[in-house]
Amino acid sequence: MRRFSVLNLAFLMMLAAMPTISIGALNDNATLWAVGLVLLLAGFLIPIVLRFVHLVTTPKDEPDVGEEPG
Repeated sequence: MRRFSVLNLAFLMMLAAMPTISIGALNDNATLWAVGLVLLLAGFLIPIVLRFVHLVTTPKDEPDVGEEPG
């Protein structure tokens, strides 16, 4: 997966966590609340982990800087 896709996934997880936690807390549903908390924590930790993990990139993902001045 590309870095951008992984970060988008983390954002969507955090976005889905907020209503899940809220619905679980309002309806006294501990399972739904826990699922929301797990989504929130995973979405929070993914960008931190990406700083230490090297994702495989293709040459087209790299910026074209041209020739270095000599």
